[in-house]
Amino acid sequence: RDGKLLVEAIDSGERDFRLLGFDLETGEQTLSLDLKKHWPNYRIRPDLTVPGTFRLDTKNSFRRMTWDGETVAEYTLPWSVRPGQGCWYGWDALPEEDKLVWTDEKGLWLARADGSGAALVLPSEAILEREEFFYLIKRHQETGSRLAFRRPWLMDGGRHVAVGFGSANYQQYSDGLVVLDTGTGETLWQEGSFHASPHTIEPLSGTTLLAGNDLVDVTTGEVRRAYRWELTSRFWAFATDFAHYFGVEETNSEYRLVLCTLRSVTEAEPALVFPRCLVPGRGEGMEELEVLAAGTDRVVCRYLGAGETGLLLVTVTEAGPSYLTPGQGVTCKEVLSWPARQGEWTEAVFAPRD
Repeated sequence: RDGKLLVEAIDSGERDFRLLGFDLETGEQTLSLDLKKHWPNYRIRPDLTVPGTFRLDTKNSFRRMTWDGETVAEYTLPWSVRPGQGCWYGWDALPEEDKLVWTDEKGLWLARADGSGAALVLPSEAILEREEFFYLIKRHQETGSRLAFRRPWLMDGGRHVAVGFGSANYQQYSDGLVVLDTGTGETLWQEGSFHASPHTIEPLSGTTLLAGNDLVDVTTGEVRRAYRWELTSRFWAFATDFAHYFGVEETNSEYRLVLCTLRSVTEAEPALVFPRCLVPGRGEGMEELEVLAAGTDRVVCRYLGAGETGLLLVTVTEAGPSYLTPGQGVTCKEVLSWPARQGEWTEAVFAPRD
């Protein structure tokens, strides 16, 4: 986002957990933040209210920070609503809008930022009252589990709350999503099974939410399909326009980085080819290569091999046809590595042009 990259660097042997920040335009490291005291109860998320910032959410607080690590705002969850003896699933807060939301076994709660004026705005029983979810209710009754709301998201300046729901016992998947208008109390319910991770229930802007394969406008209720597919065998990523795809194919001898658009998915060919090492620690080449994050014209990959690991920034530097031909206008540069390496990446094999 904004030409900046945040990376969680973990050395489990040394118990070192850090958040590293990089400026992709200059290649400079801008941030090194120790996460050890928060591990594993934290999440990194873009801040949708203040441009040029991100949020470090911990169990009971958050810090709003600039890309170079300056803290510009802090918030601590009131003692009155912190996890107690009962079930407690998640929270979100916008102190500048004086709003706090959280979920527990009873449902979705809304309060002022200091915890006062708390009200149960959407009880868990509301899920059971939806006729379209009758089959879900029956399924969960048969398995002995109950339906509950998950982690909420405050959106549209706090005027809307988006929250997934599913089994209270097994929280890896959500059965649907509801958007609540905090002013009118009106709700929009969205059915669909999607993995409850930051990448599949995720606000993309102040008003647009990605839920599984659907883009939901929380202000209008419009739902449209985000065309996503898994073209390659290894890790893959989409740009936020959901039209540009980046992924890695693997063969016995090569890792192939594929870059294509929605229109050219059937014609996609590798833009870069890396030699592959099948036996770790023996021979030349990559032992691992995976896509981490993507924009419309660049992608960051993590690699492992030849005694080092690091990140590569691959950039499309020329405007091509509706899809990328092999090796056309592509540059590859190191972001960071262990041990450190300087300059352009020279071991990538650029596929021949047509």
